[in-house]
Amino acid sequence: MHVVHAVIEALMRQSLPLAVFVLLAVVACSGCRGQTPRAPADMASITAAALREHLEVLAHDSLGGRGSAQPGYLEAAHYTAGVMREAALEPVFVGADGEATYLQPVPLVQYEFSDADALAVSTPRGAMETRPSDTTFAVLYPGRLERMVQDAKAVFLGFGIHEPEQGWDDFAGLDLQGAVAILQAGLPEPGDQPDLPEAVRRAAGGDAEARAEEALSLMIERGVAAVLVVPDSSLLSLWEDVLNQRAFVRALEYSEGLMSAPDMPVPVLLLHPDFVTKMFAGREYDPVARTGSYDTFMFDSLSIDIEFETRRTVVHSPNIVGLVRGTGPALRDEYVVVGAHLDGLGILRGEIHNGANDDASGVVAALELGRVLAQNPPRRSVLIALFTGEEAGHIGSVYFVDHPPVPLDQMVSNLNLEHYGRLERARRCDVVGPAELVELVADVRGDIPLDLRPSTEAIRGADQWTFFTRDIPAVNIGCGSFADYHTPRDDTDGIDFELLERNTRLAYAVTLELAGGREP
Repeated sequence: MHVVHAVIEALMRQSLPLAVFVLLAVVACSGCRGQTPRAPADMASITAAALREHLEVLAHDSLGGRGSAQPGYLEAAHYTAGVMREAALEPVFVGADGEATYLQPVPLVQYEFSDADALAVSTPRGAMETRPSDTTFAVLYPGRLERMVQDAKAVFLGFGIHEPEQGWDDFAGLDLQGAVAILQAGLPEPGDQPDLPEAVRRAAGGDAEARAEEALSLMIERGVAAVLVVPDSSLLSLWEDVLNQRAFVRALEYSEGLMSAPDMPVPVLLLHPDFVTKMFAGREYDPVARTGSYDTFMFDSLSIDIEFETRRTVVHSPNIVGLVRGTGPALRDEYVVVGAHLDGLGILRGEIHNGANDDASGVVAALELGRVLAQNPPRRSVLIALFTGEEAGHIGSVYFVDHPPVPLDQMVSNLNLEHYGRLERARRCDVVGPAELVELVADVRGDIPLDLRPSTEAIRGADQWTFFTRDIPAVNIGCGSFADYHTPRDDTDGIDFELLERNTRLAYAVTLELAGGREP
């Protein structure tokens, strides 16, 4: 999971239990590694040694952190496809050469930034110019073209709340054509300015993703040249992560379930509060402290220049999908999807982020349970799906359900495996999803202690959310956050392979149950 998710949530945040979905809340498991789920006879063939063998390949420095569309990711894709082939899983796609393939190319837009990118603001007190290397602004979305904004007027849109039916519209009376819009992240807390009427707060505090999309769409529709975001404390906590993205990917187009904006037509920059304070010097309202007399307005004596030399390229990064064909005459045309994300963060700030636990651990678990299922298939069919672009906002899984290898109405459930090989600060891994699926996991877990969390909102943080948005029941099994999450220290030596073996056996037992067991 990636900073992009938290950026979108923080831009238009509301008080939902999914607000920190990147850290699926866990309660952990000391002294439980020897425990086992209710055991099918062939479960013993899933071993720590086999899992280690695959994980040491996928989390090796030579793959450069498996950043989506990067050479190391493509190597990982071909490696996992080879594992599926050796295990006799069936390919489900047709390649450009007409041959069957495990690879589903997913179109992405890749951005690479230049040190020549610059933001300049002219004020009555003088000019301020900054570049990304000055750490006073960070690029959230670069826009579709190399572009220059020159001598643009500035508009303060406040929180960008557009609820005219409730008598509140931050856009009212403002000319956005060709302007640079300055937008505050989130919503005002009680006691902040503005003090929103309860009806407005309820209306504006709906789905955070939808609210962000609406506000950005309104700005683009009304002709803004760029958007500058004033971070709240939550978004500011992600400052270093956003600041140091020198190359990243986005979805080519919008589709339901994406957790980041797709290929935006205009640049969106995140401003450091110190820079914002200088811009608003002498104004009645302070958007950083959120104090003073709140209003939206056109700046009368401030102009903005933005110069980008960002390179934008459309690239492809594959999902990898293999099929275990079911044996039940009445059930073989129904499909259980077992998913994990193959992509990692790649190389940030010159350091490789190998993502051993996030989420090479889930990938190797999915591969191993697929191998065992292929030797003795269940009644329902099972798709082992390894997704690209999860760290950039569920791009690969969204593309998969938009371009499914089998009809969506034949996908009966999704099991997602995330953060599968480390357990910290608690005693249990957790199970999050609809009550009926959580109960199914509870029924097959044997003596493994798990934190069972029936919830449909809390599953939003990873690729299982994509399936939920398509009305496919989805459950996540994972072991939550860990000290080296999204750092260069998430390496193979941090993996507890006994725990990973136990968790993979659990996922195998759950998948077998979801797939209707085996023919007598």
